[in-house]
Amino acid sequence: MNDDEILKHSKNILKLIDIDSPNIGEVSAVYQCIKSKTKNLQNNYFLRKKDLKQIIRETNIYNCDKIRLINDFKAIYLYIIEYEQKKYLFNCNKKLIGSLCDWVDEDDEVPDVFKKNNIVLHPDTNIPIIEVEITKKGTAFENIKEGIYREYEYDEELETFRNTQSIFLDN
Repeated sequence: MNDDEILKHSKNILKLIDIDSPNIGEVSAVYQCIKSKTKNLQNNYFLRKKDLKQIIRETNIYNCDKIRLINDFKAIYLYIIEYEQKKYLFNCNKKLIGSLCDWVDEDDEVPDVFKKNNIVLHPDTNIPIIEVEITKKGTAFENIKEGIYREYEYDEELETFRNTQSIFLDN
């Protein structure tokens, strides 16, 4: 917001509180208040709005929660960094490998009895089953195949979940 817009808004605010002909002091006081508040809002926005690269740089990766992903009999540790309500997976060199989320059954593979709001739940614990997506770009940094990995898969013939033994949450 530029100075002319702030001045115009200052006069309009004063009119809202029944000051139709504000003097210079009144306009100046409202003007200064608006200017300082918008500046504070902009500063707070930039402080709050760190980009993912900056967060990665400032994060000690070994203090993050991690998962162990088993692929072709190889264990790979991936570290979880949450940013804007999404969980990203990084290797120990802070290279983006993929993402972690709850399993959302978009293809209707799992019966409704095992889902809540289309999120697949573990049949014993009722905790959402997690899935890991490894991106094509992420495969360049780790010897792992691109794709979706889940801690459980639904076996339609047996009508039950089977542990895939491919994702382990580590503390």
